[in-house]
Amino acid sequence: MHTSVAIAALLTANCLLAPSSAQALVQIKTYEIAPRALDAVLYQFAEEAKLSISFSGLDLGETQSFGTSGNISKEASLRSILKDTGLSFRFITTSSVQIFKREQHTVKKTDVSELEVNYERPGYVEDLVVTATKRPETSFGLPASVSGVSSLVLEDLGSYDLQSLSAHLAGVSTTNLGPGRNKIFIRGLSDGPYADRTTTMVGVYLDDTPINFSDTNPDIRLFDVERVELMRGPQGTLYGAGSLGGLYRVISAKPVLNDTFGKARLGVGITKQGGHNGNIDVVFNTPLKTDKLGFRISGYGHMRGGYIDDIARGLENLNDLDIYGIRPSVRWQINNAWVLDTSINLQAIRYDDSQYYFEELGRNNRSLQLSEPYGDNFVHGAVTLKGKMGSLQLTSATSFVDRTLSETFDATEGLPFAERLKNLSEDEYLPGNLIEIGDGHDFLGNAQPGTLGYFTREDINTFGHETRLQSSGGSQFEWLAGFYYLHSTSDSDRLMLAATDGGAPGIILAEKRIERAEDIALFGEASYRVSKKFSVTAGIRYARNTIELDNTSKFVLAEKPQTHEKRKATTKLIPKIAARYQWSEDIQTYAQISMGYREGGFNILSPFEALARPDGISHQSDDFEPVELRSDELLNYEVGLKSYWFNRDLSLNFAAFYIRWLNIQSDQLGYSGLPYITTVGDARNLGFEIEFSARPVSGLEVSGSLFWNDSELQSGNPSLGAEPGDRLPAIPEPTISLAALYQFDVNSNWLATVSATYSFTGDSVLTFSEVNSARMGDYSIVNARLELSNTNWKVGLYAENLTDSRANTFSYGNPFTVSRNNQVTPPRPRTIGVYVERKF
Repeated sequence: MHTSVAIAALLTANCLLAPSSAQALVQIKTYEIAPRALDAVLYQFAEEAKLSISFSGLDLGETQSFGTSGNISKEASLRSILKDTGLSFRFITTSSVQIFKREQHTVKKTDVSELEVNYERPGYVEDLVVTATKRPETSFGLPASVSGVSSLVLEDLGSYDLQSLSAHLAGVSTTNLGPGRNKIFIRGLSDGPYADRTTTMVGVYLDDTPINFSDTNPDIRLFDVERVELMRGPQGTLYGAGSLGGLYRVISAKPVLNDTFGKARLGVGITKQGGHNGNIDVVFNTPLKTDKLGFRISGYGHMRGGYIDDIARGLENLNDLDIYGIRPSVRWQINNAWVLDTSINLQAIRYDDSQYYFEELGRNNRSLQLSEPYGDNFVHGAVTLKGKMGSLQLTSATSFVDRTLSETFDATEGLPFAERLKNLSEDEYLPGNLIEIGDGHDFLGNAQPGTLGYFTREDINTFGHETRLQSSGGSQFEWLAGFYYLHSTSDSDRLMLAATDGGAPGIILAEKRIERAEDIALFGEASYRVSKKFSVTAGIRYARNTIELDNTSKFVLAEKPQTHEKRKATTKLIPKIAARYQWSEDIQTYAQISMGYREGGFNILSPFEALARPDGISHQSDDFEPVELRSDELLNYEVGLKSYWFNRDLSLNFAAFYIRWLNIQSDQLGYSGLPYITTVGDARNLGFEIEFSARPVSGLEVSGSLFWNDSELQSGNPSLGAEPGDRLPAIPEPTISLAALYQFDVNSNWLATVSATYSFTGDSVLTFSEVNSARMGDYSIVNARLELSNTNWKVGLYAENLTDSRANTFSYGNPFTVSRNNQVTPPRPRTIGVYVERKF
């Protein structure tokens, strides 16, 4: 069914989308860019022409440009800008340009139409222009550990979500509950594997707006994106709370105002001892008014067959996963100086069941009384205005997020008070009608008497705005200053139900929690070029955070309901300083000190009777009044090297860090399996990361990364079994990745691509109690791909988990039985598939 629908959609797209002509480079537009420093001219032209221009590895120094003026094409404008500079340019794609020295590269004489369809990879190692620092700059030129991954590289790696991409980004790891449920960790900074009420460790942005606020990553599909940016280390100065580990940013592809085109991609596959897989991705772009108003829409549907079996219920391949999304966007070029972008992003994730099994029952087998589905509906809207006010540039971005999460857990086994529940009569359960929370309605008539189900639903609504003003690029002194506002509301409901002989379930526990947060901040950053080779950067952020909490819980074994209302407000001052020294056009070093923080919340042991141990001793205290948690704060010391070698055929980046982390907040599970927040203690982490990319021979690319860290608790919470010297959970000490790609001509029309990737994830522990924790990791994954392509078509064969690894990637799936240390989350078994792609 999935496959037939996908084929029909592909054929429909083929009929509806007319082939476009090669016009992008010859479109005429008015440019008025005055003569001045070349780098400043290139920055301005990149903005006005909507191009990504890379000139990394070149020391433009005091090189001057004649600028460009008049109604001319992009190509003619670049010739004017680079006149008498000794530099030339090459269009890699219609929206991406590389600047290089004439003596290093030669560009053959060709017509503009040939340049338009030239999607060959450059004959050197690329360096993307990134904007994660809120200013356009090549990743080479930033005094920070930054990775930029273009859409071309994403396709090469076969990575369409962060979990598959993270293996190839040094220092990035995730948990493995599945898309929409995973936590992101960067540089070995983990607050634990459980996700519930704490603020995120890593900021996730879509373009200029934040999209995650709780622990889990919404996992926006990486289709029809321009690039992905990753910044390692705390980004508190520019991005505020919730970016202790770093920043993960997805830059979506914007409407093109002068061309109509489209693309459709169809794939099918099969998983070993599992179900079938299918996917379809479609994008269409058209100008509504040439050079003034453009429309772009992309959509996707991904169906992954299950591979987990439940022997108690006689079900096979029960963990099917569907992901659907659509992203319409409009760009309005108001005039030469101002542009307005609007977009809506809709995504739905639906699991039929969870993806772990019980080790003692054999590979991919488990035994439960209840399905554990998960749902994630994500809606994001954004309006971004960018323009020039004289020599200054203004960016104003406004957004909203509406996200609804629901999940179910089988709580039949593991509850310490389960025996006491068996003695309850039906009229002793909590009064009230069954509230449909998550899949609670499926509990009616489907569960066997004695089955206990735990159902949660959370609605997250946010409104955010940021306005910033910055100087033009290329000057000796550059600065930016901005205002940030965010208001978020989290409304969560939790139910524990018991299936009874009478048909209507008994309500054991009901909890409602409403948390409102507000963040108001002023921030600024400035860079000063002390000399031709040496520059310093400093920044600061002033933030005021407010949290309001209303929490009510009812528990069948408690004497009365427990209600709490709390409010707190804090202010923070977050500084940053960095220095950069460029030894040559190809080598630079930097040093940085930066800070990050998360706003402290409230630890509510409610309902106390459900969280307490049978002997009456809770994890925290016999006093179950809410405890106000201090903000956790992090100080990062970092040095790094960025370099090119052998005429830019090899890039090699290295960074080393030392981190102090105070008052670590963490989601934890009580003795019963119910969640709460607590403070773990203090920790330090030190380590290094290496990334390289090379072109040893024509047509061959090799890239890789290495990450190593040594984390250690310096003070621990005894109630968690955490001791000084224990490592941080869910973090492997080493991770290694390698990727190789080879391209060659089959004939004058077709190009062949052969690629393979390898990743190794080291051993890690699940909890802060290293001695008593379940262990996981210590595995390798190999993927491979073969592709044939020409100007309009791609046809490919791929294999994922080629060696069919059976490792335990994550030792957690259900909070009520996790203490048995028998839960195994495997990588998806060997999956083989084919795909076809058509450009229009």
